[in-house]
Amino acid sequence: MSHQVPASTEAAGVTPVQDARSVRELEAQLRALAGAARQLGIDGQHVMDSEVTQARRALNDVERADDASVGPETAAAGEAYTAMAPGLRLAADRLAPGSAGSDPSDEVWAAGGSPAGAHWPGSVRVGVLDATDVPVVLPLLGTAGWAVMPAVDDETWQPEDREAALQVVQQAVLRLATASEPFGVRVETFDPQVTGTVGVLGGVTRRFPQVVAPAVHDLSGLRPMLSSLVETSSARATRMAQAGLTRFAELQARSRRADPHRVVVVLDYPRGIDERSNQDLLRLAASGASRGITLLVTFDHSADAAPGVDPDLLLDHLDAIVTTGDLLVADQLPGVPVLRDDPIRQITAVCDAVVARTEAAELPTIPFTETLPPRGRWWTPVGDGLEAVIGFADADPVVVRLRSANPPLPHLLVAGAVGQGKSNLLLTVIHGLAARYSPDDLEMYLLDFKHGVEFARLGPATGRDVFLPHAKVLGIHADRTFGVAVLRHLTEELARRSEVFKAYDAVDISDLPAGPNRPPRLLVVLDEFQVLVDGDDDLATEAVTLLERLARLGRAYGVHLILATQTLDGTARLTAKRDAILGQIPVRLALKTTAADSQVILGPGNLAAAQLEFRGQVIVNANYGAPDDNLRAQVAYADHEILAALRGDLWQRAGSSDAVPPRVFHLAQPAHLPTALARQLPVTGPDGVAAWAGLPVAVTETPAAIPVRPEPGAGVLVLGDGPAEGVGVLTGLVLSTILAAPPESRPKVVLLAPVAAGRASDAVAEEGTRALVEVLWAAGADVEHLKSPEAVTGRIMDLRTQIASDAVDGPTLLVTIGLHALPGLKEAPPGLFETPAAALDDVVRRGPAAGIVTFGWWNRLHAVTDVLGYDHANLTGYLFLRHPVDGVRSALGMPLLTWASEPARALVWDGIGPEPVQVVPFAPLTADDVEHVARHIRSEDPEGGVR
Repeated sequence: MSHQVPASTEAAGVTPVQDARSVRELEAQLRALAGAARQLGIDGQHVMDSEVTQARRALNDVERADDASVGPETAAAGEAYTAMAPGLRLAADRLAPGSAGSDPSDEVWAAGGSPAGAHWPGSVRVGVLDATDVPVVLPLLGTAGWAVMPAVDDETWQPEDREAALQVVQQAVLRLATASEPFGVRVETFDPQVTGTVGVLGGVTRRFPQVVAPAVHDLSGLRPMLSSLVETSSARATRMAQAGLTRFAELQARSRRADPHRVVVVLDYPRGIDERSNQDLLRLAASGASRGITLLVTFDHSADAAPGVDPDLLLDHLDAIVTTGDLLVADQLPGVPVLRDDPIRQITAVCDAVVARTEAAELPTIPFTETLPPRGRWWTPVGDGLEAVIGFADADPVVVRLRSANPPLPHLLVAGAVGQGKSNLLLTVIHGLAARYSPDDLEMYLLDFKHGVEFARLGPATGRDVFLPHAKVLGIHADRTFGVAVLRHLTEELARRSEVFKAYDAVDISDLPAGPNRPPRLLVVLDEFQVLVDGDDDLATEAVTLLERLARLGRAYGVHLILATQTLDGTARLTAKRDAILGQIPVRLALKTTAADSQVILGPGNLAAAQLEFRGQVIVNANYGAPDDNLRAQVAYADHEILAALRGDLWQRAGSSDAVPPRVFHLAQPAHLPTALARQLPVTGPDGVAAWAGLPVAVTETPAAIPVRPEPGAGVLVLGDGPAEGVGVLTGLVLSTILAAPPESRPKVVLLAPVAAGRASDAVAEEGTRALVEVLWAAGADVEHLKSPEAVTGRIMDLRTQIASDAVDGPTLLVTIGLHALPGLKEAPPGLFETPAAALDDVVRRGPAAGIVTFGWWNRLHAVTDVLGYDHANLTGYLFLRHPVDGVRSALGMPLLTWASEPARALVWDGIGPEPVQVVPFAPLTADDVEHVARHIRSEDPEGGVR
């Protein structure tokens, strides 16, 4: 196969625009443009047809003048040129708008070019008609592509003609990159000789490789690139067939996602091409024109083809462009020489402009509201499962289903690299289900194990009463301890439901009749769930065991898991149980991720998630990741304001004030005492007062308590760094004890909070102490608040005297804050032989029997030991904050205890239970809390107490 450029059209003494041949070339160019307009479906093609008709008349006039020899044909030719040139320029602008057709010297390139105004231009400029200023544009996108090559069988051919072919391709890519809308075109390059032809756009590649991908240079990079393109072509063919479409532009118009035209640059073909990759190129060339895939090939005459590779088979599919010197001739414009454009020089400006426009672009988004059913269909009864629309595949909604049978689709696995829209996808599923099903039919346990706050918006907050009524538990950056507690609760729920099933002889939740006896479906979302099972400890072992049990048994009982992660790689304990857990999850939703993670999430050999290009695109697979069942979709955008409005509507529908707020758990955030008091009241049980030590790390919000009985050992030592944390714990202990007692027999509170002169104070602790005093007054308690060292030591001595003389005036709570900083505690006052330390030991030891119970915060165990001795006055109640583990083991007599101090965590030991338990301690009250708590107390007992 050979391609040659015809001899020059110049004749002696006659310039090209002055003879009939040049006019024929003008007419041929215009006719080619009109044909391209029809082929590519360009608007305004009828205008071009009209221009062609006029050009034909002008050409006839020139030919008649020439044949009749009625005068110099130059006059007729000049008139024809003048008549035809504007139509040619108009047609070129329409076919190659913006930078696709701009002159290389145009100042627009200094600003980086200009977009075409369309998703992508169908044609690009290559030069001007020889010896004219009429632009020549050739169809490219929407065709199979070009094969650009130097002329052969021409003695004037020089090696630099190869560079000319490379330059034609380079300039075409530059024009496409600048003229297309952001993400409208994706360029992928095979450059076996590392020419760097497309590397000039490296500035774009570094920032947006999904627009201009890094070039590959050998078969190891070429084969996966072509395989991916073949898969893309096949998938587009399926989508087009289903919709009855014939052209890619029609599919793009229908699509709800970013779907770029793929440009495949192959340099120095057939160099570096083997039979397998050549077969893929042939497939793409044969079918790509209608599927948005175009080849840009430069042909190297000197390269030997590999066995099984016939270059002519590929070249015959493509439109040839042959270069020689400064001229080129194209199959699309046969016999017409074109003066090739000079190179575009403003490469840096081009790259900067493409990057800036792409960064500022908003990808096509689907509003979340388009996924919702009409309001009249909200909260419909649950049938055999749950379903929600998450987005669209072209114009078709994509539905995610959760059901236990027919077929079983019980759980979801959601994965995607950071920043690819995983949180958005989860919010879309959660809110989509919440709009379709009532809180009576669907309850949600939503836990986030990363540093995210997405779920925080779903619960109540200061100044916001609204919450998602379906939410029963919200773990905001939950930790493993709380996560395992939730899994335990759910596993226990399976046992409770089994009793209901037995009563109805049911084997599946869908067998139960609708009504109050049918338990609701449970949706359990664990974001970054691999954190829960990661680690080499008993907690990780239990987490894996519970998760496997829920995945295996939960479907029949209506428990549906959504396990979300960025990656499953590197989690050893999960790897051992991966098949047991993931084998129960047929539905996989994979956002863009690495090739390795795509195969872990979807299945071996399924690289579809790695081939996604944009944030929010997802592969939906409901058959355990089988590649033939991949569905590519665009997830709806869950705008936070829209979701907030939806939650408000659902909250109102649920009865607002009657809706029960969820259990909200924040890692590293203490518990809020006013909220706990609003949920339930402290009570005095048969074993005495249960003083609130904090909230349990569990689903329940019933406070963890330490019994306080009037017997030796009563009282609590609070140990650990942080005066504010100490004040918060003491506030919970004291206030719950006071409010649990009948108003007529509430204990007196003696609060000893010494402040040494010159010692830096903790403002939060001081505010919390003042707030505690004010709340106690509001509760009708008698409060004695002493601060000076002298008053504190004097009061300790007085209490010791009252106990010794059996003169204690009613039940009393002795609350000490930071006595470790009290000077002179171990020195006897003038005229006395007993030290305050000894007196305090006596008060703590003998006080409970006399009606005095001590709650005290100390910074370290050794400080207590120094004052109260090694038996710590026989106190049995301990609450540890941030404290060295050796001291914890020593105090509890548990040398093998494992516990690490963490923010907003405490370890409680009441001296009775089998082992200490972790709790979330209360935060100190603030000035803003005082009126809230006082108002609540008054509403419960207008006379000043809680009944």
